[in-house]
Amino acid sequence: MNHKKVSAAVLAALAAAATWSAEAADEKSFQPYIGLDLTWVDNLNLAGPGDGPKQEEYIGQVTPGLRLKKETQRLKTYLDYRLQALFYEENDELDEVRHNGSLSLDLTAVENWLSVKADGAYFQSLVDPNRPANINNMFAVGNQADTATGRITPTLRHRFGSADFLASYSVGFVDYRDDSDSANVLLDDSRNEEGIAQLSGADPEALVTWLGSYDYQHVEYDLSLPFEYERAYGELGLRVGPGLRLIGRGGEESDPFDLPSDGGLDESFWAAGFDWRRGANFQLRVLGGERFFGNSWEALLRAKGRVLDLELNYEETPTTQTQRISMTDIQPPDPALPVQPVPPDAASFGRSTSDTYLLKRAHMSLAAVGRLTRIGVDVTTEEREYVLLGGIQDQFDSARVFVSRRFGQYTSGEISAGLVDSELREGGDYRDVVYDLRLARQIGQRTSVSLTGHRLSRSGDIDEYDANWVSVGLLMSF
Repeated sequence: MNHKKVSAAVLAALAAAATWSAEAADEKSFQPYIGLDLTWVDNLNLAGPGDGPKQEEYIGQVTPGLRLKKETQRLKTYLDYRLQALFYEENDELDEVRHNGSLSLDLTAVENWLSVKADGAYFQSLVDPNRPANINNMFAVGNQADTATGRITPTLRHRFGSADFLASYSVGFVDYRDDSDSANVLLDDSRNEEGIAQLSGADPEALVTWLGSYDYQHVEYDLSLPFEYERAYGELGLRVGPGLRLIGRGGEESDPFDLPSDGGLDESFWAAGFDWRRGANFQLRVLGGERFFGNSWEALLRAKGRVLDLELNYEETPTTQTQRISMTDIQPPDPALPVQPVPPDAASFGRSTSDTYLLKRAHMSLAAVGRLTRIGVDVTTEEREYVLLGGIQDQFDSARVFVSRRFGQYTSGEISAGLVDSELREGGDYRDVVYDLRLARQIGQRTSVSLTGHRLSRSGDIDEYDANWVSVGLLMSF
């Protein structure tokens, strides 16, 4: 099936879902808004030493948008759309309009049988990590492409006596809408698939638990070679104490290092470890074993208390950039995280590529929420070993910490600091350090004003530059 037809079909389904959601939404869940901002920046072109003078600029920004969130017994919907119009005082040839949006729909079609989930997004991908990053789309450095993604997933789930059955199939797409800033980077549209069939014991607290699973992933590109991966395995668990279970797993999987477009169940693998749970608020799961690439680990830690919320996970899997983008769940922002943590792959680590790679990724988030103060930490380390490039790697490490506090009924403040370290497969490296400060004041029931300050500095083999910018803004909702 033609990729464009798939993209159009998924987009049409997402648009119908949004319309249906809006009709079902009540007044409190539907919120149009408009933002007006004036920004001064001291280095519009992100010039470094030897690149000539820094260019100061005043930028006006108009951001109308709408948010919709609705939950009923059978339907959950979320929609957030923002138009970003930028106007430059001295460089009006840079004036432009950008669109950003996300949509999620989760429908229980038949209780205890069939559900349907749809996700979609439109955003600006950073294209090449060897070039400067275009934060908030306002710098005169390009290096971005409008990107549309969508996915629909019907899921069949039912209990048959003492067994649970699960089957799902996702079809999606990634469509790079504008390649004018792509330079020599190939922006390859894709059609993406993911499927799972699983049968397991229905009682998770039984003395012996069991599970059988088959996973399938497939990506077709307009120009590049496809990617296909399969995995089939069985898993047994033995309860050895309160909340503690020993786990053994074994099966066969594809070896993308042999031929990433061929799939098949070519290599055996195994893993063993434990899962420890204490009620609904604590889980620790650790598995170690051997897979097609050698020694392998899997880990998960979740701990939720009255104030603290901690999650840590580690994964190892063969994948592609478009597969990770298209098969991501869209979730409403977490109110406990007033400062957005490190953005997703497409926005933070800018390599728009169709290459297959082995992903090794650890992520930790910690949030402490009090009556007036919120503190959060977000840390990620990620390694990508490219299958057809002789083991060449990208290494990406990031950390971000924020503090948010309310000063009375109408005033709030946020401060955050972020660090990004990257070692690129071409041989260069860079470090980005970002500081953000925001003060906001409510001046009416639906109106607020804000003052924000930002600093970005980059050092390393690839580029060296720094930029400061300050914004005053007005936000009105209706």
